[in-house]
Amino acid sequence: MPLEVDDVEILAGTLEPVVIDFDVADRFDADLKMISQRLGNYANGLEEVDPTDGDLLRATDALRRVIEAIYQQRITFKGEERPPSGPLVDGRVDVEEVAGYVAGVRAETIEGGRVTGEVIADRVESGAEAVGVDAKRIGGRRVD
Repeated sequence: MPLEVDDVEILAGTLEPVVIDFDVADRFDADLKMISQRLGNYANGLEEVDPTDGDLLRATDALRRVIEAIYQQRITFKGEERPPSGPLVDGRVDVEEVAGYVAGVRAETIEGGRVTGEVIADRVESGAEAVGVDAKRIGGRRVD
């Protein structure tokens, strides 16, 4: 079920309807519990936020990163120096040797958002192929 974000005026960029990756949510279950314990009093208004508290800032950033992984979208607030909110696909392969085919991201159709793919290889054998992004369509237009 898509989740609606009401306060879109505070975001830089545009979020797509949220589709939760439950496998990722399961993997981060313990982290979410730990972070929610750390931030609970701030979320409930029981403690004042101190913008100079490095531990608080790290916990808040960790929560955002977990939510971004689960929602498969970047969440950026206006005024931040980072890429805008929206769907993202990041793929990275780091190997010693490529003997066949490897891609950071390989997809038939990507409807929108930001896509990055990277392959780092010490050696690519003759006849082998290493590509960052291999997609036939991104955002409704054909990419060859």
